[in-house]
Amino acid sequence: MDSTNQSGGAPTESHPPQLALVAAPAAQSLALAAIPESTASHVGASSSATEPARQPRPPAAPTLQEALRWSVEARGDDTGPRTLAPMSAEDRQFLLDAMAHLQGDTDGLAKAIAALSDPHTPVDRLQALLDGLEEVAEDTDGAMGLANTGGLDALVGLAAHANPGVQARALRLLAAASQNNPPVQHRLETLDALTAILPALHERAAEEVRLAALSAVSCLVRGHDGLARRLLAAPATPALLRAAVAGPPRLTARALYLVRCLLPQSRDFAALLFVPDLFDTLFTVLVPDAADEIWEQALASLALCPRTLVSAAHSTKLAEATRARRGALAVRTDAPSTHAALLTTVEAILLAPRPAASV
Repeated sequence: MDSTNQSGGAPTESHPPQLALVAAPAAQSLALAAIPESTASHVGASSSATEPARQPRPPAAPTLQEALRWSVEARGDDTGPRTLAPMSAEDRQFLLDAMAHLQGDTDGLAKAIAALSDPHTPVDRLQALLDGLEEVAEDTDGAMGLANTGGLDALVGLAAHANPGVQARALRLLAAASQNNPPVQHRLETLDALTAILPALHERAAEEVRLAALSAVSCLVRGHDGLARRLLAAPATPALLRAAVAGPPRLTARALYLVRCLLPQSRDFAALLFVPDLFDTLFTVLVPDAADEIWEQALASLALCPRTLVSAAHSTKLAEATRARRGALAVRTDAPSTHAALLTTVEAILLAPRPAASV
């Protein structure tokens, strides 16, 4: 994801923290309850040991991840007998500091989300806040934290922001948060996020916005049948997909990857995707010297296309395109190893002689 800060200046407040954050109050209560003033569980020691094993030193600036890692290391081998020993003042202070950091981080996230939701927040501040939330959205638990604290609502609202930098950042965060995360996908479905995202695919939008929007759509609908059906039922989807396929090479490859991912989800998706107009657009980009990634995604998608959806005219065009591609690959020393197999598969499925019509 693009983490470049385009704000033109440092934000006045600290960036939102990484989302260890979300369950901080509960974690704090549990952790403090487990720290008696003079005694705590310490690492496993062998039965012959006369003293508790020496503990790893805690990190100097504790975060939640560091606190958990330190506690695991301190626990040691869990298979032998364990010994109780007094907790050192240093160790106790470390855990107290870590819990204090958690509370501060939670407050920081709440302030960040409030600023993202405020229409009066300056553009450079919005960009800085969105940059600071990247690692939060990329973490599964962090994404759930955004879902539980109004962060996803704020991002959906920014998906149509007038500033392309803000809009693209918000869309990339929606992509990161929803990827392989069903609870976040469900939450975005209730927010009708697709309706907010799809207009950003329009060919008049900036390329970075279209790329981010296509990533957001792809991550949102992959593996989620309900959202995929909503996408394919949206009146604007066919035109937007055609425009994406016919767009700049990076956009074409990403649009074809989305098609490739949708096809295995449901049998009826192929009929919704492989309409004649999309075939016509596809053949405009499947030129012999098109980028390898475009050919790979297109061939993999076509290999999943039922023969009944390919007209005789399109079969002829496809035969010409695959023949030309084979010729282009024959003179290359760096031809992708997967292409020959994909070409053969597509030709076998879609270009085999058609059965004669019954009389």
